[in-house]
Amino acid sequence: MIDYTANVSRGGMFIKTKSPYEPGMQIGLALQVPGLESPVRIVGRVVHRKFDASGSEDPGVGVEFIDIDERSREMLIAHVKQLKERG
Repeated sequence: MIDYTANVSRGGMFIKTKSPYEPGMQIGLALQVPGLESPVRIVGRVVHRKFDASGSEDPGVGVEFIDIDERSREMLIAHVKQLKERG
């Protein structure tokens, strides 16, 4: 499954998805980040979900990082910052 994120912090991320993840679920993620040869592997826990029935907001889940190495975290944050700066 391919989902999208542009909201990343040191502690977690918001993932735009329609998948039925529930708070408390532990999930594995593989994120492709330019500059890295292989995907960043992350283990996270779903901390909240957002599903707006009106369709005015993107549905998705907030994920808290449980296991990610520091180099991968920094590369991921730097990449998302670049995306936001480009507009």
